[in-house]
Amino acid sequence: EQNISYIEVPVGFQYRFINKRVSFSVNPGLSLLILSNNEIYATAASGQSIFVGRETNLNGLSLAFNFGLGGHYNINEKWRLNVEPVFRYQLNPYANNLSNFRPYYIGAQFGMSYKF
Repeated sequence: EQNISYIEVPVGFQYRFINKRVSFSVNPGLSLLILSNNEIYATAASGQSIFVGRETNLNGLSLAFNFGLGGHYNINEKWRLNVEPVFRYQLNPYANNLSNFRPYYIGAQFGMSYKF
């Protein structure tokens, strides 16, 4: 079992198409990914885990290109519901990548925003 996690620092912008009750947006950007967890475990059939080591070719810092599409519903002047599917392509995750493998992530962000 391999556990890898990153702290993400995103930088991006949003271009909105329609500014009414329902609106859509395009959200490109970049993210700085800081490796925060890098552990490998051997797990037995009984469920017991033993720490084996760490992956040695992961970069501590890497970049990712982000592209998302946003759907927004304005409840009133101050509150807005957001749904944003996101595609994230990691640019340099490995130090010695002989196969030229670059992971990508597809996800969705849901939320609510308040305008001051």
